[in-house]
Amino acid sequence: MQSELANHAHPPLRVGILLDSINQPRWAHETIRLVSASPAVEIVAIFLDASLLDREPDDPEVKGWSHLFYRAFCRFDKSKFLDGPDILQRYDISDLVQEFPWHEIRLVHDGEDTTFSAADATHIREQQLDVLLFSGEKGYWGPIPRLARYGLWAFQFGDHRPPAFWEVVEGIPTIPSGLYICADEETEERQIYGSVAPGDNISPAVIRNHIYLKTARFAVRKLEQLHRFGPRALEPELCPRPDADESLPSPKGDGTPNNLQMTWAFSRLVGGFLKGVYKRKVDMEARWDIAFRFGGDPLDISGLQVISPPKGGFWADPFPWRHEGRYYIFFEELMFSDEKGILRVMEVKRDGSVGEPVTILEKDYHLSYPFLFEWEGELYMLPETMQNNTIELYRCVSFPDKWELHKVLMEGVKAVDATLLQRDGRWWMFVSLAVNNGEAWDEVSLFFADSPFGPWTPHPCSPVRSDVRAARPGGWLFEQDGRLLRPAQDCSVCYGYALSINEVTRLDTEHYEEMEVQRILPRPELGEMGIHTINRAGDLIVFDRFAARTKREKLP
Repeated sequence: MQSELANHAHPPLRVGILLDSINQPRWAHETIRLVSASPAVEIVAIFLDASLLDREPDDPEVKGWSHLFYRAFCRFDKSKFLDGPDILQRYDISDLVQEFPWHEIRLVHDGEDTTFSAADATHIREQQLDVLLFSGEKGYWGPIPRLARYGLWAFQFGDHRPPAFWEVVEGIPTIPSGLYICADEETEERQIYGSVAPGDNISPAVIRNHIYLKTARFAVRKLEQLHRFGPRALEPELCPRPDADESLPSPKGDGTPNNLQMTWAFSRLVGGFLKGVYKRKVDMEARWDIAFRFGGDPLDISGLQVISPPKGGFWADPFPWRHEGRYYIFFEELMFSDEKGILRVMEVKRDGSVGEPVTILEKDYHLSYPFLFEWEGELYMLPETMQNNTIELYRCVSFPDKWELHKVLMEGVKAVDATLLQRDGRWWMFVSLAVNNGEAWDEVSLFFADSPFGPWTPHPCSPVRSDVRAARPGGWLFEQDGRLLRPAQDCSVCYGYALSINEVTRLDTEHYEEMEVQRILPRPELGEMGIHTINRAGDLIVFDRFAARTKREKLP
């Protein structure tokens, strides 16, 4: 899956790294590591601000008695919920950058604004940089001169401080982040890479780690695009970002909470946690089930027949298939006692009757999302095998329940919901890849190949969507009214909350564009809390739903 930029004809981009301290947070270390390893980049200078060498790395706003409760909460949050190290923890990165030429500069600090002295600006320009990358946030800077061909790049992690705290406290389901070209004397500030991450119900530390680790990759992605496409990489068509016409909800709180605010915030978090536990354990018995209908608009969820899973488990990820005039649904079954999914199939009939489920594939690791496709007269299945760090392709040897491993398409990947499309003489794979063993809900990557067996080449704009509301695949791509539609999961409110239907408006080996045209939301009046897969075979339409158990078998 390595990028082929090393063989590109253009010389590497000349990049300088600007550090406000030699002690950098872990996410900045990851950013610099990724950039230095890219064949598209040559790091020609490290600029270290010597004006703050003796400063304390901790945020001065959280010191003192007035923020005692907040500091205690942060320690509790990280010790209770974080599985790995805190991404904001600072440490000396000298070993990482010692091989590159060093330059000490003295930034000019005027209140909350920071800029460059005339002498330092001249010295930086003499390095003839393509990009000057700052290992911090864009809000650090006041008015600055032009320093590099493509400007000074910096990050943003949410719109409020502390990052992710108020969003979690107030139940905001989305948190933006991005990479920016900072405003200077020649150009205005502009976002060149944007993303929307999910919130969290309990832990600011958990979602903050996810946001920072994901955003740390934006710089190398955009630099590699810039190397390949030139200035066009900085234009809107090649800048992944949330839909411009949608405004994200924003928390009311901002700034480090004092003790009184922290008392209120903690009580709100505990109350939300207890309410969630009560709903799950006492108030309702919720599970994923399958719903189907013959005929009608495939994007209409009315008039569905519900098929309920056995007690103590759920059914999800339904893929229908028509075989010799009969209809079947392939799906994931997970029994909570087993803690892993297996793949099963059942026949459905037009009168609403359903056959007995039959197991078709079971492994030592979790299986789900049994994506089906036909190729050269053979039926294949591409199930999710993330727990095995693979993307595995199976061939049907006896329909519907006998399958054998045909080929491992990718190894060493944490991939979910791989979805193939054959179009314009090529095969395309849409798949969500987990970053640093984190969640894979908020980005979708794209690969292409001459056959479904590979080899698979990463698309230069991949990930092609970085938005928790419309990224992770939610079923087959399909055509309707002359439009190519891609179902995607909206995992903002919770996992599998809703479906985003996106029209693919441009697809080739150098471009990808899509726009949302419809949303399919759960219906609370029917006990629905999520809906995250849509598929069709012939006139059989299937969905899955996360819903409170109900005695209804036919939905309005």
